[in-house]
Amino acid sequence: DTQRVLRLSLDEFALPKFYQMFGISKVKSAAVTAFRSPYNRHTNDWYSEHSYATCSESTSTGTCAGATHTDRERLPLQSLEIITDALLEIMEACMRDIPDCDWLQT
Repeated sequence: DTQRVLRLSLDEFALPKFYQMFGISKVKSAAVTAFRSPYNRHTNDWYSEHSYATCSESTSTGTCAGATHTDRERLPLQSLEIITDALLEIMEACMRDIPDCDWLQT
């Protein structure tokens, strides 16, 4: 039963609605987008064509008055909820086959 749930979940994540949620709806395959991702695998950091504003060390307060973080990756709250529900379903399915598993116990 767990393998069936995992297969169905994997198929569901391959549907166009999930591609769109992850921002990969305009490519031929998800693999192409993964290799073009703004995630820098060497520094484990996200980067963007926009960078952080730099601080002037001469400010009297020592803070970055004009520095703002640009939103590099946005994910709508509804998309996050759908993805989270799918992942929880996968975890629940796996828990049935793992002795003494308490991942979701509170």
